[in-house]
Amino acid sequence: MAEDEVDKRLYNSLKVRFELGLFDPPEGQSYYNISLSEVGKQSTIELNEIMTKESMVLMQNPKLEDGGNGNEQVLPFKLGTSVAVVGPHFNATEALVGNYLGQACPTYLSYDCIVPVLEAVSTVNKEATVVGAEGCTVTTNSTAGFNAALDAADESEAIILAMGINQIVEGGLCACICVLGKPLSH
Repeated sequence: MAEDEVDKRLYNSLKVRFELGLFDPPEGQSYYNISLSEVGKQSTIELNEIMTKESMVLMQNPKLEDGGNGNEQVLPFKLGTSVAVVGPHFNATEALVGNYLGQACPTYLSYDCIVPVLEAVSTVNKEATVVGAEGCTVTTNSTAGFNAALDAADESEAIILAMGINQIVEGGLCACICVLGKPLSH
């Protein structure tokens, strides 16, 4: 990668961090001054639920290509539809919330309050078969799980892809860049 390209990317990354105030003294940051007594209050929990619902992007919802009247969309699935949840995050908890958050669950460093996609779909769609298959991981190039994922998808009426990246992948990239031995800011 050319040095000017690295400079552009570093500039963009640092610009956002400066705009967010991440280099400002903590006492001047609004979130730093929130009292611990606000944590876990019923009004805070209710506000969190509202903000989560209003800001959540669940999945793409394309129009049906076959069998629909042209206006029907894939989601919501009709109850009783067999579903395959496929991808490295089909049964994930921590990876679903990423690394841009505070304490996600009441128990410190726990993600036990996060419901994996497979479990959520199975709970709602009790009348049908719901299967999960990893297919691949986000940390290797292995294709060993592809056949199982393809079989699960092929045997289901609907498929949910639970894809994405996590800190391990980003960490691997950072490790590769660090090996170059050049000045680095992150």
